[in-house]
Amino acid sequence: MGRIPSKGEFHGLFDPEAEHFRDMSLVWSPAARGYMIWQGKIRARPGPPKGGFPSPNPFAYTDLFYSFARLGASGKPTESRIMEWVSQNGLLTRKDESVSGASVLEDGAVNQQPISVEDFRSEVSRARAMLELYAEIRRSDVRALDARIAQPRSAVDRQLASYFSDDPNPSFRQLMDRLDIWLGSLAIRSVLGAADKVLAELISESIAGVCPRAIRGYALPMAPDEERPSQMRAAAKNYRMQQGWYYPDLRSAMYMQLYLLVTQNQPMRICDNPPCRMPFPATRKNRRFCCDTCRSNARHYR
Repeated sequence: MGRIPSKGEFHGLFDPEAEHFRDMSLVWSPAARGYMIWQGKIRARPGPPKGGFPSPNPFAYTDLFYSFARLGASGKPTESRIMEWVSQNGLLTRKDESVSGASVLEDGAVNQQPISVEDFRSEVSRARAMLELYAEIRRSDVRALDARIAQPRSAVDRQLASYFSDDPNPSFRQLMDRLDIWLGSLAIRSVLGAADKVLAELISESIAGVCPRAIRGYALPMAPDEERPSQMRAAAKNYRMQQGWYYPDLRSAMYMQLYLLVTQNQPMRICDNPPCRMPFPATRKNRRFCCDTCRSNARHYR
């Protein structure tokens, strides 16, 4: 497996050391004690994580989304690559949405929803297709978008192609959506308008459970003792209520990183390794490959 890009790849999108990211109160759990594939599904093994439940923070690992999308860099990820990623990050959603992800359920496993290997692969394909779609929109690659419409290869492509289908009886909503695209900015071709609309809808759907929240400007001591009575202490040099975010699960936090990448208009480049062609943030002008492995493998194609 190639090198996972460093935090510098997403420099400027978010600061994992910022107060509002360190203090986020999240509800998905970290990786469980272990995972297994049984009857075609990835499941958490019984028992809490080793060392208990640490305070979860998705922005401590700023390449969470990118590492997930990169699982599909060479087609369908193998079970071993999937299990390596899951063992580090956990499963995508909660099994019981009424309780925190940092909980152990009656069956003895952490609160993570088992997922079939094929559904996990489908989510990887969706994430990669969304990243590719953004890269093509960002560089105004109409030819690549036209190819997606003509020969859809993923659910994302099919959603884009649906805006240009020959359905003789489109719904009123579809007609209005298409009208909105065609009568939008005259400087943008309709295919770019449609692609932008599809990507915005997909990202919005993926982070639907994410909510902004206010974090108190003063914090109580974690474990006050009898000799030192509990008292308010300043969380910062000067009192100021902090910004924070609520994430229902790992999946929503992952797509929040894509949201930040897209909405901050980060430039993208395509890996020069022919079997990979993975989009990656263009952090350096002279960088041609998404990872060291691709740089090495590309020598075979020269």
